[in-house]
Amino acid sequence: MWEKTGFDFNRDDFKRKTENRLILWNRERFNLRLWGKDPSLWDDSFNQEIPDRLGWLTAPKTTEKELSEIEEIRNIINEIGISYIVLLGMGGSSLAAQMLYETLDRRTSFPDLFVLSSTHPAAVREIENNIDPEKSVFIVSSKSGTTLETLSFFRYFWSIMENAASDMGRHFIAVTDFGSNLDQLAQSRGFLKIFHAPPDIGGRFSAFTFFGTVPPFLGGAELKNLITYAQNEKKNNEASVPEQEADGIVLGALLGELALAGKDKLTFITDPSLAYFSYWLEQLIAESLGKKGKGIIPVVDEPKAPIDRYGKDRVFINITQGRDGQKQNKQFVESLVSKGFPVLDFNLENKFSLGRELYRWEIAVSACGAVLGVNPFNQPDVQRSKEFTRKAMEKDAAETISGIKSISIDDKEAVRKAIRETFQKAEEDHYFSLQAYLHQTSELNRALQEIRSLLVKKTGLATTLGYGPSFLHSSGQLHKGGPDLGVFIQIVDNTKFDLSVPETDYSFLSVIKAQADGDYQALQEKGRKVIRINFEDSVETAAQTLLNIVLNL
Repeated sequence: MWEKTGFDFNRDDFKRKTENRLILWNRERFNLRLWGKDPSLWDDSFNQEIPDRLGWLTAPKTTEKELSEIEEIRNIINEIGISYIVLLGMGGSSLAAQMLYETLDRRTSFPDLFVLSSTHPAAVREIENNIDPEKSVFIVSSKSGTTLETLSFFRYFWSIMENAASDMGRHFIAVTDFGSNLDQLAQSRGFLKIFHAPPDIGGRFSAFTFFGTVPPFLGGAELKNLITYAQNEKKNNEASVPEQEADGIVLGALLGELALAGKDKLTFITDPSLAYFSYWLEQLIAESLGKKGKGIIPVVDEPKAPIDRYGKDRVFINITQGRDGQKQNKQFVESLVSKGFPVLDFNLENKFSLGRELYRWEIAVSACGAVLGVNPFNQPDVQRSKEFTRKAMEKDAAETISGIKSISIDDKEAVRKAIRETFQKAEEDHYFSLQAYLHQTSELNRALQEIRSLLVKKTGLATTLGYGPSFLHSSGQLHKGGPDLGVFIQIVDNTKFDLSVPETDYSFLSVIKAQADGDYQALQEKGRKVIRINFEDSVETAAQTLLNIVLNL
């Protein structure tokens, strides 16, 4: 059985548990029911939301046909001399597209793709400074067509195009559901093209829909071979395949058994060339499984630590490509195996075999949801943050928001005390989550990564890092709906720089501040352990100050 999975796993005890579950699933005709879109696999009561979200099962079959439709637009933008493509989208509307663009080989003669997924005004301005509006096409990507961030991005760049081109609409493309608010907006403003996504596929499962394929294909990425691998993987998991031979089902059962045993910190080790794949997996796993107080915590891009500092709650996923990739982390992985840590070892024969992994993990996460008893296709706790955000954006919001305690980074003793208290509250199965509502820079990221490294070494706990508000669309559901194991350190800044959002009465700075406030309150309402640190003046200097505080604890 295991030789057919395409990955290696070192723990015989969990292999046996997985085999027993697969035998049970075979008796219950799990795979046949999955393809029959039977909601009882995940929900005792009939939940129509579930079959209405399983269109991704057959998505690779139609993707290749859709490429010809995208190619028509690709030819048009090349003919008119477009040099830049800007993807305006959040979470499932942008992660897969960015991953494919950054991972696959691209033709150099095609436009560069930029992805805007932060409402921080400095991030918006950075995109603006890196493009020539007259030579740009903007992809407005939102399934519902109502996403606050995406519509704000659109309004800003639409206003810029009013001063740069007479036919503004021909510089915009929409990817959305038929009949959505964005669909209507795009029609009324004469967009170059509207790509209608399947209504029965949710954002994080949409890699093989227009959400995942339009931006990278327009940017010159080669997708046909990728889709072939996905189609072959679909055959490996179809309804007629026994559960013990369906590699996605096997992986899902294994991940579920590990999580039930308390090994729920899924720590990814990837080749640099596959880094974006782990970020896509982070959203798929966190948002799909973090519900009802259950879930799996994906740990992505965490600096390596001494082996003896890792807790018993760790599972390691080693993803490499080719023989050279296998050599990069070989010694580290061998040390993990020798210490008895569960290690799943995946080796991609080439970049296009990423198509197999995308489909395999969609199957696996869905199957894992059945083990944990959660619906993988909804996000029930995300709405509460949005409600708090809307409240924070109302007029005179400062008078209505309560309970938010912010510690200035300049008050080093207060910061030191607060972090020391979080250390004391954190138990051996907890994890630290750094939530940076800041403009991401390489210098800032280095400092925050060093802080993660110190947290692991000092406490032995897993760490995650997310930049707001983007992470709200990937791991935000897990933080509120998953197990109460997170220790959340929210970081905000006092930037005075701001950009107004045209056609509205708000600005980007007010949006990101409201999102930070809304998330804080949602965490607090759920009884989560959360502190807020306010970076004054220079963010990079403040990050270094925080690093020194953690270092000297």
